[in-house]
Amino acid sequence: MRIDPRQMEMFLAVYRSGSLGRASQQLNLTQPAVSKAIRRLERSLQVTLFEREPRGMVPTLYAEALVRHAELVSSELQRAVEEIAAMRGTARGRAKIGGTPSVIEGLFPAAISRLLGRRPALTVEVREALEGPLLEALLKGEIDLAVAGGMRRIRDYPVRVEALYVDRVQVVCRPDHPLRRAGGPPGLEDLQLYPWVLTERDNVMWRRLSEMFYDAGLDPPETAVETSSARLMTSVVRDSDFLTWLPEALVTEELRDGSLAVLAPERLSWERQVVAVQREKGSLPRPAAAFLETLRALCRSRAAAE
Repeated sequence: MRIDPRQMEMFLAVYRSGSLGRASQQLNLTQPAVSKAIRRLERSLQVTLFEREPRGMVPTLYAEALVRHAELVSSELQRAVEEIAAMRGTARGRAKIGGTPSVIEGLFPAAISRLLGRRPALTVEVREALEGPLLEALLKGEIDLAVAGGMRRIRDYPVRVEALYVDRVQVVCRPDHPLRRAGGPPGLEDLQLYPWVLTERDNVMWRRLSEMFYDAGLDPPETAVETSSARLMTSVVRDSDFLTWLPEALVTEELRDGSLAVLAPERLSWERQVVAVQREKGSLPRPAAAFLETLRALCRSRAAAE
C-alpha cells in the first residue's frame, strides 16, 4: 500500500485544526478537495480516521496512531529540503537539539560556542525539557538530537543511544552549613531536617534522590523550592541553610572558589551516564551531526583534563 505524501499533509492539517474548513484554508485548497483526500486515505487504510460531528472532525484512535508517523514523515521531508538548500548554499543550516535542564546549563554553552566558531552560518535551536517530553519531541521530529543524563525509560523508545560521559550528582550546600560543622558525616535523617531546593517531581534526579531515602526506610525530603534552574538552586543554597542535589559539572567553579561545598560525597552521590539520543531510523541531519561531533570532542577534552 502506498500513501501519497500530499494526503498525509492534508491529514495533518485536519488533525491539527479539527476542521475541514480551516484545513482547506491553511492548504489553500477547496474543502471538497480536502474531504475527498481524507476519504481516499481512509479507504486505503480501511479505517475511519475522523468522526464527522457538528463541532468538527474528531480524531479516532486510528488517527491518533497515524499522527505520530505522519508528523515524523513531514519533518523528515522538511529536513531533506533544508539540507539540500544548505548544500546548494541558499539557506542556513539549523541544528535542532534538545536537552534536560542540567545538561543544557552544564554542557551546551561550550558546545554551541565551539560549533558556531567553526560554522558561523549555522543556527542552533535548543529545546529544554524533562526526559519524557524530550524523547517524545525527538520521535515526532521536532528535534533531531536529545542529550540527557540517567535516562532510565530509554529502552521503551525506538532510538539509538551513544554514551558521552559520566558525571557525579551530589548533595551541595554552603561551606559553613550546620551539617558540615557537626563534626561527623551526616545521616539521611539529618538531611530531612533542612529545606531543599530541587527539580520538578518525576525528573530523573529527583527520583534517584528519593530512592536513596526509600532504600533506607525513610521518606524523601520535602521540596521547599521547586525549579529547573540550576542557577536559582545554587543561589538559594549559597545564601541559606537549604540543600540541593546537582551534577558536579554545574558547580565546578563554585566548588573551586569555595562558595559552595559537597556534603558527604562518599555516601550521598550518584554517578549518571550522560547520553546523546537520536531516532533509530533515518540519518542524523548534517547540522545536528556537527553538533554531536562537537559534543564528543568537548567531552573527550574534559575527560583528558580531569
